[in-house]
Parts: sequence; C-alpha cells; structure tokens
Amino acid sequence: MVDAIEISIEDDEYEEMLNELYGTVTVCGMEYDAGTVLKEVDPIAFRCGVADEPIKWQCGECDTIFDDRDGAEECCEEEEDP
Repeated sequence: MVDAIEISIEDDEYEEMLNELYGTVTVCGMEYDAGTVLKEVDPIAFRCGVADEPIKWQCGECDTIFDDRDGAEECCEEEEDP
C-alpha cells in the first residue's frame, strides 16, 4: 500500500481563495481584498473557515492530490496479474 499524505489548506491559501471568490469590498470608501478583511476584522471566523475546508490527500509516490485517503493510497499500487 502506498502512503497517503494528509494536506490541509494554509491560511494564505484560504485568504487568496476568498480574495478570488469575493473580490474587493469597500469599507469607508476604501477598497480591500475580501479575504484580507475577514482575516483582520474577524480572525475567529477566518480560522473557522480554514478549519472547515475539506482535507485533501496526496499520493506518497507521484504527489497526485485526491479528495479521499483511499484514492491516494491506491494511486500507485501495482496491479497483480490474475
């Protein structure tokens, strides 16, 4: 069985994802990136969002990313001849 490596999203990746999804927001006439505003204004909500992101799994041999551990573990297994 190939080892599967658990991958969780980093804060900066989540912030960038929010910036891409929501673009800019206007606060008192000034424009800011939405993810950056959330991180600064409500760090608890930001951390909850990071924690709620689904965990991904990486094949230990070829580094392919999967949504589930089984897929990562089975990725590079050699099939036995019947």
